[in-house]
Amino acid sequence: MIDPDCSKANEYVNYIVQHGYDKCESTLTRYCCQKLGWNDFGGRHIYFGGDKVIGTPAYGTDPEQNTAIVFDAIPQSFAVDTENYSEEAAAAGLWKTVELNPNVGCIILAFTITSIIKPIFKKALVPHKSFLYVQGLTGTLKSVFISLISKLYDRNKDLKPPTRFNSTKYSMEQLLDTHANSVVIIDDLYPSKNLRNKAEHEDIFEEICRIVGDDIGKTRMIGGKPVEYRPLASIITTGEYDLYLNASSTARYLTVTFDADLGETSLFQLQKEPLLISTFYYYLIQWVADNYESITNNISELAEKFRTNLPKCDMHRKLIDTYFVLCTSYNLFILYCREKGLLPVDATNKEMEFEDILFLLLCKQNELVKDREQKETSENKGKAVDYVEIIRDLY
Repeated sequence: MIDPDCSKANEYVNYIVQHGYDKCESTLTRYCCQKLGWNDFGGRHIYFGGDKVIGTPAYGTDPEQNTAIVFDAIPQSFAVDTENYSEEAAAAGLWKTVELNPNVGCIILAFTITSIIKPIFKKALVPHKSFLYVQGLTGTLKSVFISLISKLYDRNKDLKPPTRFNSTKYSMEQLLDTHANSVVIIDDLYPSKNLRNKAEHEDIFEEICRIVGDDIGKTRMIGGKPVEYRPLASIITTGEYDLYLNASSTARYLTVTFDADLGETSLFQLQKEPLLISTFYYYLIQWVADNYESITNNISELAEKFRTNLPKCDMHRKLIDTYFVLCTSYNLFILYCREKGLLPVDATNKEMEFEDILFLLLCKQNELVKDREQKETSENKGKAVDYVEIIRDLY
């Protein structure tokens, strides 16, 4: 024991530390998760789900590397049920849900996986800078269907209604910053008779286009200090009508038409098992964590080949990038299922089917972009200033 009041207490402590360090066992390195999504700890990639850590090891201390992962629980909960749902059962549940509306379901699935591996695309220099606008009539259960497939957090608290367009821009920025590597659903762009409300909602939509498309957040003064909110989450929006935005904004999202009858019985039956699909994503993220470096390298190589061999076409560059990230994400999903033996018996040529569905959607979106560009060009010509006439008037 050292008397803390001793005048040479500090010297004694320093001596003990210096001469006793070599005799001590190697120190334990603690890494603290403070944000949702992927965290890089000394080259180890760990996914923090709010109430759990997904990676290798799944949780706690790794005796081989002498490290420990610690965290303070936050409100979001990545609730799963690995006791009742094996990898096979969870994957079968996901396939069943997607097949309720396959043309839309496969896009939602690919987009969700894209959001999960967003940092990998950023490292491959093909950042994920687009979002989905799922358009369909009211009463088609599109929001329920989207939530079933894409929602990662708080599924144990029922599938709560998604965020709505009547939220403030500030709350949107907070959501995008705090829900890294997951999907945030913003519902519902409806044809309001109140023109002011309609304009405000579309203004929020345009703001989303800017934030997501530029991949740049906003800095706000909070309590006298600058706080930056970054667009770390991915967004799926829903609405009931065709949007008419400028060409630049139109290229930053992909319209997906929701026009199928899901069958309420099947959908509500799946809602009774809310942890089924979050458990699937748990297994998938664990597989990604185990293979993070090889997946990153493969996607980087694919991105380089894609850029090198890209033929000349009139499709907007942002839509071409959307094609790459969604196709790559869906193919990664198929690779995982194939490697684990989780593909349904009739799941042949799924990659080709997905590419055909996605390419058709992107062609339609590109037509919207070109239409907007043509109209903007003609409007600008009509507004051209006749400087010669002005000079004549002056003189």
